[in-house]
Amino acid sequence: MLGKALGLDFGSKTCGVAMSDALGMYAHPVATLYYKESIDELKAPLEELITKERIKNIALGYPKMMNNDVGDRAQLSKILKTH
Repeated sequence: MLGKALGLDFGSKTCGVAMSDALGMYAHPVATLYYKESIDELKAPLEELITKERIKNIALGYPKMMNNDVGDRAQLSKILKTH
């Protein structure tokens, strides 16, 4: 996988953002984005980052609960994956 990748980890009011190097091998934290009403508030800053950094791939966090059930945040990742 050549090219930078972006990792997104969605919380109830935040989104953790990490980015890989140009070879897609090593990731480092970039930012924590905050939203108040809707996750849609993150669209513009994420689009800007994707364009500016020439992101080739995006990885979404898929957190499971301690009993291995899929929780709200994992459901959100499933929804976002289709958009």
